[in-house]
Amino acid sequence: MIMPWYIPLLIFCARICDVSLGTIRTILMVRGKTMISALMGFMEVTVWVLAISGVFKYLSHPMALISYGLGFSTGIIVGIYLEKLFVSRYHAIRVINTDRETRLTPCLREKGFAVTEMEGKGKEGDVEVCFVVIPRSEFNHLQNTVNDCSPGAFITVEDLLDTFGGVKKNLYSKSPAWFNIRKFV
Repeated sequence: MIMPWYIPLLIFCARICDVSLGTIRTILMVRGKTMISALMGFMEVTVWVLAISGVFKYLSHPMALISYGLGFSTGIIVGIYLEKLFVSRYHAIRVINTDRETRLTPCLREKGFAVTEMEGKGKEGDVEVCFVVIPRSEFNHLQNTVNDCSPGAFITVEDLLDTFGGVKKNLYSKSPAWFNIRKFV
């Protein structure tokens, strides 16, 4: 059977769609968004059935199988990109500074970060603990600032679902409001 030229392209595009939908569906499912996760699951499996039926129909053509695999790989990349755009906008950063000679909090505040500080006890004695909530896009700037001020500091990063109250400086997305899908999911 001769395979039309557009079949590998359709298989490739279908795989990108179903894998991307699967990535976003999984994230929403973990966050408790039941109904939209179920709807996305329905769309994901429908597109997958279309893609796999094209592969089975043209199984003797290597391009059908290659486009299926390439679509899967590309779908992973697209899904991760979409997740970064739409799902998690903020990081909660915890920095533990064991250097008793250096105060990290003033250095972070000088660079414009809103910091909550605490004193803590570590294995070697007193430590400075800094909590910072920032947009995901600011992480490299924060990490560079910490490394410049106190290179030995320990940094942990957590994705936040959302934030309420407190200091909102630097927490708003630079994207236009219509671009923010979080309002819809």
